[in-house]
Amino acid sequence: MLTVVVSTMAAGMLPATPMASEFDDLPAPFVAGKARNEAEVDRIEALAHFAAGRTFQQRGDFDQAVQQYARADRLDPTTTTARSNLIVAAVQEKQIPLAVRYALKGIDPQEVGYLTLSQLAIYLTERGDLTHAIEFHEKTLAAKHAKGDSADAKLSDGAMNVEDTGDIFMRLELGRLYHITSKYAKAAEQFARVDEAIEHPDRFGINERSKKLLLGKDPGECYELFGDAFLMADHFTEAEAAFRKSQLVAPNEVLLEFNLARIAARRGQAQEALAGLQSYLDRGLTTEGTAPYQLLAESLKKLGKESELLDRLQKLHVSDPSNAILSYFLADQYLKASQIEMAESLYLELSVQNPTTFAYRSLVEIYRKGRRYDRLLALLGKVLTATGTLEVLGPEEAKLLTSDADLFGKLVEAGRNKAQDATVKVECSEFNVLGTLAQEHKQYETANEFFELALKADPTKAAEVLLAWGIGSMIDDRPAEAAKVFQRGLDLQAPAVLNKPELDKKTEAEGNPVFYYYLAGALAACDRIEPALAAARLAEEKKNNSAHFASRLPWILFRAKRYDEARHAYEMLFARFRGEKDSVETLAVLREVRLSMSALAVIQGRLDEAQEWLQQVLDEYPDDIGANNDLGYLWADENKHLDRALKMILGAVAAEPENRAYRDSLGWVFYRLGRFSEAVAELKKAADEKQPDGTVLDHLGDAYEKLGHHSQAVATWQRAKEALEKVKETEKAGKVKEKMAKAK
Repeated sequence: MLTVVVSTMAAGMLPATPMASEFDDLPAPFVAGKARNEAEVDRIEALAHFAAGRTFQQRGDFDQAVQQYARADRLDPTTTTARSNLIVAAVQEKQIPLAVRYALKGIDPQEVGYLTLSQLAIYLTERGDLTHAIEFHEKTLAAKHAKGDSADAKLSDGAMNVEDTGDIFMRLELGRLYHITSKYAKAAEQFARVDEAIEHPDRFGINERSKKLLLGKDPGECYELFGDAFLMADHFTEAEAAFRKSQLVAPNEVLLEFNLARIAARRGQAQEALAGLQSYLDRGLTTEGTAPYQLLAESLKKLGKESELLDRLQKLHVSDPSNAILSYFLADQYLKASQIEMAESLYLELSVQNPTTFAYRSLVEIYRKGRRYDRLLALLGKVLTATGTLEVLGPEEAKLLTSDADLFGKLVEAGRNKAQDATVKVECSEFNVLGTLAQEHKQYETANEFFELALKADPTKAAEVLLAWGIGSMIDDRPAEAAKVFQRGLDLQAPAVLNKPELDKKTEAEGNPVFYYYLAGALAACDRIEPALAAARLAEEKKNNSAHFASRLPWILFRAKRYDEARHAYEMLFARFRGEKDSVETLAVLREVRLSMSALAVIQGRLDEAQEWLQQVLDEYPDDIGANNDLGYLWADENKHLDRALKMILGAVAAEPENRAYRDSLGWVFYRLGRFSEAVAELKKAADEKQPDGTVLDHLGDAYEKLGHHSQAVATWQRAKEALEKVKETEKAGKVKEKMAKAK
């Protein structure tokens, strides 16, 4: 069911002539009278797409080259040559995200080349995908060495070293990533090699400038990193040597003593660790975070002196009350020791002077468990103001706030008491929190009550409150209420409302496009199409450089079933923004446009066009689940490319096994393949709901009939006809009725 609403590559550069591949081999000669199977046809098509891709690449037409390479890759995924050409071309055009999407599907490092691989690794690191960044750094080193691209350097004993300066820099970065991901043994292995190169630069062809670059702006910090990795990998001799090198380049006797204490502790020498730690603690340093205090706690525990921990921490705190790291550690120990008042006092102080989500979470837990709801409410308001969300409290606390009816009731009571007490100053954010939580609890009158109170508490925050109120109403499928709220947001510009010209100007410049955008969606959901279109046009006009805002208009036209207008609007949007390659938001909108255009084409019976739009989505997003399902379904419906369709749909079902639309697609492609028992099994899963989709029931009836289960087929078709008539799919219902008549 549809779901839509390279030879020179080793240098990492785009070759003047794209790399050859096994696609260059001629296909097997055609034998008269023997029809080619689907795999053979796919391979011939892949050859054509690959040849076209090479031609476009030679012409410098990046978009067309990518499209052709992508389709060759989908048709024959057993080879990575087309994919490699695509990746290198994408990197050449600085379309790194696109290159990464294909590289993650699997590559031949030799074809892609080590410089291209290195750029992918850097991008993945910047994006925070460290697991894949490590993988690509490893591939980079492997590709470079396999091709013999490293410069040889003579060792002092006459042997050869096949690593050069570039390798050492890669090993340094790889070691850093291993360290961050707690793979300390691997980090130590890399850092040992880097340390060797720094100590013996002549062996690696490293000059003085490169040596300085390796050590960085702070050589002491570099050696500290080496030492930490060696320590965590239990390479104690190497760790001590690294820490002493750090001391030589950046003298810090106290830090050295602390690191030696860490080594002692790791060796099980708790008393020696405690003695070496004391100098750091006495100085009140904060450079090492909570590690010294954790080491203190661990050492005392090993010595059977856990009871001394709080007393030691308190004395340190008295002598250094401004040490926030110590204060946080002490407060946490108070909490663990059930000294709630002491913990609360410290956390409150920290939440003012050095606020962190940890302080907020701890205080929320204290107030919730202590049933101090007025303080809890005030704190939740403060968290909302500081962070913009309650999610920072962690999944457990956030879930309690949105699901515990008794807790919510107590907070509401506290809020109402505050609202009625004229002597109490209540922050707007407290009422805003209660309004948002009330929506989560489906208590809409209560939500409205507190949103109104929030507006009265601080009119300058009205836009923020109304936006939260309206979006919450839309999420809860209350579009009429949302429309009224968003309109109030637009009315804020009127001086009669706020009588603050400077605020009105800000609202006009920043608030209105957002309110118009959401108002358009709410009005469309109420089937007020013309006002919705007017609001959408104003949103686009006031934010005319945004593809996201511009997409609202065609979306409304599509929803209103004004398909010709929607198609024209989507075409205009696509033509306007398709050249923007640097905006993540715009690329996401263009993906949605293609999906919508495909859906429109299906509705209007232009199936080849619908399939082409889906192909274009998959050209850029090869693992897009919805596009794979939809294209597979369309092919199955036309009884073509069935093996390919099956693979695509199986991937979608594996990703979302509970998705009934994907199950229907799988059942339908099984049906087309003549695997009727499997078809029935999947289609029954797709129809397993109170009001199953009429198309799913129609497919299930067809499958029953093929298995010879005539009565079940007729009964299922009857249900399909009724379901289709209910949603006014009269043409489809008529076709089902014809099948029933023929079956009698």
